[in-house]
Amino acid sequence: MTVTVIMLMFLMVTIPIIKTIIVLITVVKMVVIVMIVMMEMMIAMAAANITMMEVNTTMTIILASGLMMPLMTMMMMIGARILMLTMNSDAKSRDYSFLPDHPRPGHADLVESVRSDGPADLRGGGSQSARLTFGLVAAGSQARILLDNVGWSCHAHLHSVGEVKSRPLFDLEKKTPLDPSSDSGRLNCRDAEAAKSMSHEIESVRKDRDTIGSVVELLIEGLPIGVGEPWFDGIEPSLARALMAIPGARAIEFSHGIRSSTMRGSEHNDAWVPGPDGPILEGSSEAVADGSLGGRSTGSPISVKIHFKPPSSLPRKQFTLHLPSNEKMPLKVGGRHDPVLGPRSAPVVEAVAILVMADLGIAGGYISN
Repeated sequence: MTVTVIMLMFLMVTIPIIKTIIVLITVVKMVVIVMIVMMEMMIAMAAANITMMEVNTTMTIILASGLMMPLMTMMMMIGARILMLTMNSDAKSRDYSFLPDHPRPGHADLVESVRSDGPADLRGGGSQSARLTFGLVAAGSQARILLDNVGWSCHAHLHSVGEVKSRPLFDLEKKTPLDPSSDSGRLNCRDAEAAKSMSHEIESVRKDRDTIGSVVELLIEGLPIGVGEPWFDGIEPSLARALMAIPGARAIEFSHGIRSSTMRGSEHNDAWVPGPDGPILEGSSEAVADGSLGGRSTGSPISVKIHFKPPSSLPRKQFTLHLPSNEKMPLKVGGRHDPVLGPRSAPVVEAVAILVMADLGIAGGYISN
């Protein structure tokens, strides 16, 4: 009896000590990792004779001379790797307490759980979460300078919500920053009149406690003839593979898109005509000609439309399988969810296109790396 008491007392004393040691070890590891990252940055900056006076939310480095330059440029100068971190301090895991027992319709909850044999963390969409597109947008913001240096550009905006459509992006002003307080700014739509109608449509859908589909339009300009690699690394295959990986993307169209299947060849074909600097496709100046043939650029603007499904999380009850009971039961998904994906998807589409075109430009020798 005495031995048992002594053992219990020993455990009561040692277990908290062991827990404390484990926590301290974890903290030390984190501190060491942060220090290593900071040292690498300091060494890299010292090698380029750069003083970091400020790193703001736009990822800009201020040089000792007082000039500013994108982080990408600075890192290219010294050949260093780029590390960008973001901390999500606004997570609400309790909104997903029904998982994995009650997988949501339209979400990847069940397939991820089955594929991982159970351990998948499904909160917030898990590995399928649109939050992960932050890395794409951050990388695209830095890679843009590679395209700027050779006169290429990628612009994207919200083209349609339901049946409400904007004018073609080619006909709209693309460079001026949008007013974030306007309908255009909130929706990432460069057609102000269409944005107002879209806003009304979205509000109507919200009142119906439903969601709606949308389309993002992408316009790539400035490419010479010949950009793109054979077969799977052509412009369309490369863009399609990358853009269709964006959560919620369901279809993609190039140029005439699905209309091509109902057109005649005499209507679909674009004739080559003399241009000021060589051959150009008829219709290039209006962005109605094919921007890519055989996976390679024609010199005409490349018009792409990416179709996004309605968000799967509805603010209303849906009947779906409850795994423990093996019966369909009502599920109402709480939390913060958008009624449409297009407005938030537009910057992601633009960033993904920048990354793809930068890769193709480097592969073809058009961009120096």
